[in-house]
Amino acid sequence: MNKPKHLAFLWDVLIMASTSFGGQQVHMALYLERLVKKKQYLSEDELFEIHALCSVLPGPTSTQVLTAIGLKRGGTSLAYLTTLMWISPAIFIMHWLLLG
Repeated sequence: MNKPKHLAFLWDVLIMASTSFGGQQVHMALYLERLVKKKQYLSEDELFEIHALCSVLPGPTSTQVLTAIGLKRGGTSLAYLTTLMWISPAIFIMHWLLLG
């Protein structure tokens, strides 16, 4: 596992998770802008292919797309960490609201 590249990817995921609100349409636009055009983690065709595959599965498509990108870049361990980074801000906010 190439740790510096994976850490940069996970940092990008955390930034997107912390700043993206609006559902799947906004998430896909952010993925296209940040992960494809700016960082070139994958091609536009690969993103749309992953999105098409995840669209037929039950559950949150944008989360599945991001997890699949993590799987493609670094295997199962990066896929798990990607999902964890993606849900961390929401978990933190819900926990803070519960205690505060």
